[in-house]
Amino acid sequence: MAADAKSNGRDGLKTYIESTLKRLQASAPSIADLREKAMPSVTSSIQRMVAGAPAELKNKIHETFLNHEVLPEHMADLESFKSALGVILKLVTEPQVAASPSKEIETDPQEVAEAPAAHSPIRRRQFERQDTLGHHLRGISVHYLSTTLIEEVTAAGLDRSARVYEIEPTVIRPKGPVGPCPRDERDGLAYVDCLKEGDAGIATHMLSYTWGYKIGDIVDSLELFCRSQCLHPEDAFFWICCLCINQHRVKEAQAKKEVVPFEKFKQEFGDRVSGIGHVVALMAPWHDPFYTKRVWCDFEMYTAADLGDEKCKISVVMPPAEADDMRKALTSGPLTNPKLWEALQNVKIEQAEASCPEDKDRIFELITESTGFHRLNSIVAKCLQNWIVATCDDILANIDEEMKAGGESAQEAAKTCARMGCVFRDLLFYERAMKTMTRAVELFKTAGLTESLDWGCLMSNFGACKRKCQDLPGALLAFERAEKIYKRLGQTKTVECALLYNSIGAARREEGDIVQSIDAFQQAKEILEDIDMLNSEEGAMVLNSYGAAYRSLGDIPKALSSFEQAKQILEKAGLTARPMACYLENSIGATKKQAQDFKGALEAFERARLIQERLGSHESDSGMQVWLSIASAKRKLKDFDGAQKAVEEARKIGEKAKLMDTDVGRRVQDELSGGKGKGSKQGKGGKGDHKGHGQGDKGDHKGKGGKGDGKKGDSKHGAHQGGQGGGGYYSAKGKAKGSDPRP
Repeated sequence: MAADAKSNGRDGLKTYIESTLKRLQASAPSIADLREKAMPSVTSSIQRMVAGAPAELKNKIHETFLNHEVLPEHMADLESFKSALGVILKLVTEPQVAASPSKEIETDPQEVAEAPAAHSPIRRRQFERQDTLGHHLRGISVHYLSTTLIEEVTAAGLDRSARVYEIEPTVIRPKGPVGPCPRDERDGLAYVDCLKEGDAGIATHMLSYTWGYKIGDIVDSLELFCRSQCLHPEDAFFWICCLCINQHRVKEAQAKKEVVPFEKFKQEFGDRVSGIGHVVALMAPWHDPFYTKRVWCDFEMYTAADLGDEKCKISVVMPPAEADDMRKALTSGPLTNPKLWEALQNVKIEQAEASCPEDKDRIFELITESTGFHRLNSIVAKCLQNWIVATCDDILANIDEEMKAGGESAQEAAKTCARMGCVFRDLLFYERAMKTMTRAVELFKTAGLTESLDWGCLMSNFGACKRKCQDLPGALLAFERAEKIYKRLGQTKTVECALLYNSIGAARREEGDIVQSIDAFQQAKEILEDIDMLNSEEGAMVLNSYGAAYRSLGDIPKALSSFEQAKQILEKAGLTARPMACYLENSIGATKKQAQDFKGALEAFERARLIQERLGSHESDSGMQVWLSIASAKRKLKDFDGAQKAVEEARKIGEKAKLMDTDVGRRVQDELSGGKGKGSKQGKGGKGDHKGHGQGDKGDHKGKGGKGDGKKGDSKHGAHQGGQGGGGYYSAKGKAKGSDPRP
């Protein structure tokens, strides 16, 4: 049986690598997609698949990735990556390697240290050990935690479900009751100082967690982190407060009722965070992290965030059970997943509690005066979002193998792929969403699902995504297919069908056909009224679309009235931290700007920015666009310095997210160069998309040689500004008007 299991594992890995090589050959991804998406996903999947393999095989695979520059920073080109996979394919095909016993090889440290780097399968820092006993940054290896510590917990009569506060008096403190502490030479040692070199060493990471977490979850999470980051558990040393702070001294201080001055603690802790440089926050449950509800965890997050990205990296890890629960949430239920936004919206550090009210007051004061709750919430939300994206990538990377192995039917695989596409779209990764939905369409056809309601939903979402990618003919064709399905199945009185008509209206508006646009919005509104769903998030979407249409017609009062009604619905439902709320604020800002209310426009754009940051979705082309809208409004208010700073913020996002070669990135470059050269759009079109996808704010189109000081047009709604001798543009109805050569 064991031999069969090993054989099946090798066969599964072999099949996965072969199919990956075929996909790479067929798709020929760009270097950016290769390094940012394909390599991280494939290496993570292979590491996961060989987690239980013999150490010799795992080391050879890791060595192969290192030699081909796939790891640690995914810098290989396509040919090198394919070559690495070819070498690994040969390794897993060799029976003598796959069947070798799983054991650590005894090697002379000096011999290994002197060996050429190319022959060392994993960079083992234990061969360069220095004496770290008593060092304030001494941490414990993940390997030790997952073996010896768990054994000690079991020996103490507890199990993996024991929480940290339960093992502190029974396992941690009893580890070193006597003997001189290397830090103060008094009796009683910290747990970490009872360990030999190799089991302990200078910390590479700091774990941020709560004492209410289960020890088994902590250890499993750290092992999962090592696999995802391609770290050897023996080389990953974590500073963990319960194990690295001398608990004997803590109890002595408590007995004497001594309190460490907060400023001293803050200084020492800050030095430790900056010295380690990488905080790993353990989040559970994923949809409403207990972590953010504890003030001291928030203080650790604040300390890391206050240092900045260059000095301290922040990562999120979850217990495997939570990661599995997230996978289930992403791969089941409706194609669009409200749990995703609930998880991001539930990050509210300002609601955290502490056992000592004074600690809470001091920490909250620190956060308020520096980083701010908004930024901390944004950082945590972005980390969770990154985890969601990585999970989706991993699911998609293994979908073919799951079908071949019988773990997932063709029908379920098709629906899973469609759900992943909707997740990417919701997170504003439109190109990735398009690729994923295109794959979903193929799977739906193969699985014979093209007459199902799910097919109608997929076509509606697919069309909405095509509209965002400027493919209006393709979008309208997908909408037509969706409409036929809804009618054929008698599903026209549903929320899904209402959202379809909302998307059709948005596409018609972008074509410049305002009459058909309003007709489609009216159909959507009537459906929601018939099923008593107008006072819902979907109803707010339709009302926002109505407002955008009225704005295109120049009816500002009706537009603002429609927006206000939509806003009231969201506020009443407690949905003010959702993407829809952001789109709505953008719409309000664009409309107020059109009405020359530049102060009101700026306020709306600023609210849109805060919502994006709150959800962790600001590092996107939409986030750049919001900053450009802010810059435009500030410029109208004669705040030229503020406008320049806003454009710089857009540039920072563009460079960090590698978006400077996109349309919005080129608009940023044009702004920074003073508007010289060819005209460029500023902004994306009005909202009205299925599930609310669209930007809802203005697109100012700068022209060459414009001299007029007339009012701007709305480029996404058919109004093009510039290029004419008098700075004129053509509105949706084709009438020439004056325009301002600057946005």
